[in-house]
Amino acid sequence: MGYAHLSRILRELRMGNLMIYGMAAQGRQTLTKLATFCIGMSFIRIEVSKHYSLDLFRKSIKSFILEIGIKVTNA
Repeated sequence: MGYAHLSRILRELRMGNLMIYGMAAQGRQTLTKLATFCIGMSFIRIEVSKHYSLDLFRKSIKSFILEIGIKVTNA
């Protein structure tokens, strides 16, 4: 069962980016970390809390995009 999910995650990651969400303790994060390691990508996790707002989400995305841009420029 885990191999099927891993292959789906790998297929989606090869096409671009992937956002996974849902209930805790289902193994999504572990499989995603394994998939990103297998294909040499980085794993970014957003911690959502009670006080997490749309503005904080935008700031998080902006910082991730800047980080990726800096990595690409230096590569």
